[in-house]
Amino acid sequence: SKLSTEEVHALNDKLRERLEALGMRELIAQTDPSVASRELESSVGGLLTELCAIPARVPRKRRPPPKVKKSMEQTRQELVDIRRQLKEMKRGNRPYDADLRRRQRWLLRILKLEKEATEQKETERKQKIIRKKYTQNPQRAIESLDESPRVSPTFDQPTCEAYFKKVLTDEDRMRNYEWPPWMPQCPAASRPYEWFDTSVSAVRKALLRMKNNSAPGGDGISYRDYKVLRNAISPYISQLFRRVIETQQVPDVWKYGRVILLHKAAGTATDDPANFRPICLTNTLGKLFMTMFARSLATWCRENGVINTEWQKGFMPGVSGTTEHAFRVVGALRNAKAARREIVQVFIDLANAFGSVSHSHILFMLAR
Repeated sequence: SKLSTEEVHALNDKLRERLEALGMRELIAQTDPSVASRELESSVGGLLTELCAIPARVPRKRRPPPKVKKSMEQTRQELVDIRRQLKEMKRGNRPYDADLRRRQRWLLRILKLEKEATEQKETERKQKIIRKKYTQNPQRAIESLDESPRVSPTFDQPTCEAYFKKVLTDEDRMRNYEWPPWMPQCPAASRPYEWFDTSVSAVRKALLRMKNNSAPGGDGISYRDYKVLRNAISPYISQLFRRVIETQQVPDVWKYGRVILLHKAAGTATDDPANFRPICLTNTLGKLFMTMFARSLATWCRENGVINTEWQKGFMPGVSGTTEHAFRVVGALRNAKAARREIVQVFIDLANAFGSVSHSHILFMLAR
């Protein structure tokens, strides 16, 4: 059930009193960001534990299946009677009754039309539910269409750690790059990069933009919890973010996560780590900070021409994502079909695309 306005205010007042009693402002200002972040998350987690966590919405009860109309029940019963009469006629070698046959065919036609109408209504109902789910969370909606069961890995932990350590380790992390003479220089930035806005209003706005169904990290505190407590917690989050930027130190608790392995494709071996995709669940405060940082940096890159948005469409704020690329692909296919011409489209899937990118190379390009 949803919390009432009075309950939300009471929770915020209680958290505010607890943070003030701990001297959280002085703690953030004077101690290491790792300690401050740990204490802040511990205070929020303790409050939620006392209240048995903020109750989630109770799912709506499913509607009972629609009752069969009385006329349809009568139609089925009449059809059963007709079949019985026809069988008795056949056994007794009585003359063929054409009117009874016509009546049977007519009743079968009615039942067929009723069945098609019922199936059409059920299809429209399911499509409406899928559209609603897609609006809320596209990825979850698409995954809900896959009826295949969740597959668990069959390899042991040492095998898993050895594989992903080899795949994700950046061997050239400390490499110093030099700009190739044949490569054109990056355009000069119109303004230097400035850190994102860490004001209380900016933190609250960014927090409200996050999705409630995003899985939390090891602390178990979700975005929904922080949203409910945003009036009390936002000033402390804002101060913590400023402290992280000033000291250039990322809290240790933000660097640890809980890894979940998702099976890539059905039918592939479950004893091979290469057939699983790792998803790392980190603490919510760290994700919020990195999200605000990434959005600010991407906006700066786009405004200064560092990233060409004519090519890069995904992961760019203010850009329509891959919608434009998908529209062009579909448009090319339709044009080729209308003109009865051949068309060849090539899709390149880079193995370990995220894990194979050199961090030092990214930093070198940003510095240029």
